[in-house]
Amino acid sequence: GNSNFVIAEPHEDVVERMEGIAELIATPPLAYDKISTHEVLCVNAGDIVATAMKLMARSEYRNLPVYNKNKLIGVLNGQRLMDILGRHLLNNDNIQKFIEKTTVGDIIAELGTVQYYTVVDEKITIEQVMNLFETNNKLLIVLITRAGTDEYPPLGIITKDDVIKMQKVLDVY
Repeated sequence: GNSNFVIAEPHEDVVERMEGIAELIATPPLAYDKISTHEVLCVNAGDIVATAMKLMARSEYRNLPVYNKNKLIGVLNGQRLMDILGRHLLNNDNIQKFIEKTTVGDIIAELGTVQYYTVVDEKITIEQVMNLFETNNKLLIVLITRAGTDEYPPLGIITKDDVIKMQKVLDVY
């Protein structure tokens, strides 16, 4: 046989893979840096629904955090709003009047306690966000604030649609 053959010679791709794993463990990619949309449009609880709908139409954003004074009270989600409007149409309610008289805060109250959003701090990793979506099927939105509490303005927003993007970042990391 060949006595010069070294069994433990690491292949270049193996070394690179192991270095990648080491880096992932040492400095995991943060969701805020890599994934979140940093421009977060918010509405006030006292704003009428028509105002929020116009903002959604102009921006093409489907999730608007709702603040009452300086405290987050919920997230206005376009699909959930459509469901409410649909129910009012089924009741033959005047939709124009409804969206001009109803506040965003009223809608948040009508949506009830279904937690389809969560608030996290800016140090959360992509992997941790992925876990949040995996463990809670109802979760649609992850809102990033400085301290991960609802007394702070949002720094970034991540939606369920970003899961594929997060997977790709982790794959190439």
